[in-house]
Amino acid sequence: MRSADLSSSDLSEAQLLGANLEGTNIQGANLRGTNIQGANLRGTLGLTQEQLEQAFGNEETRLPVDLQATSQASVSVDEPETWVNRGNELYSLARYENALEAYQQALSLRPDYPEALRGAGHSLDAMGRFGPATALYERALEIRESVLGPNHPATAESLEDLANLFATQERYDEATALYERALSIRESVLGPDHPLTAQDMASLAALLVREERYDEAKALYERALRVLQRGVGRDHPDTVRIQEVLEDLQNKGKES
Repeated sequence: MRSADLSSSDLSEAQLLGANLEGTNIQGANLRGTNIQGANLRGTLGLTQEQLEQAFGNEETRLPVDLQATSQASVSVDEPETWVNRGNELYSLARYENALEAYQQALSLRPDYPEALRGAGHSLDAMGRFGPATALYERALEIRESVLGPNHPATAESLEDLANLFATQERYDEATALYERALSIRESVLGPDHPLTAQDMASLAALLVREERYDEAKALYERALRVLQRGVGRDHPDTVRIQEVLEDLQNKGKES
């Protein structure tokens, strides 16, 4: 994915409203594989992979997913948030099966927990199990729309989950509609000049590139670039990557 909860597995809802794009996964210099989007999991406590492996073990020294080795006495395995955090950490280590088990533990404690549903969906998605992942993403979206409303940033995040998955499956019409709706929510709630709005512009533009709709993609990338230049600066990695994608698009136009 990248980015990343609004509670997280991406950013928390409070964090989302004030966050910038720093730390998100914006890629796309190679237009054939352009995929600009937020990181799937952003709630990994800010630890490096080495620190995570020291805490939870590497491939050779895996700790059991039941958290028995957790040293913090304050952590309760009866809290679904504990299992979601554990799942996020395991996901960041690409231990998707173990992450899925942790999210399932969270769901056993709170069946309609959107962050656990999304985390489990991300894990299944990463393992190529797209059918079950779709069902979980759709359930998380349904809950967020019902509880938070159709125009909440968390709802936009769930729309992006589905859009990313559909884009992976080359279901471009469905993905485009979802990205457009997510972008509309971001523009309405955060404003057109927020870095997270630019992130959604870039995600939609990347999909348009896949569909060879280069003029539309270029216009969106240019909008995103202007927002990022103002919001995070010309030298920020995200701004630089968008600039590189635009240069590739311009070169492609010259060649055609």
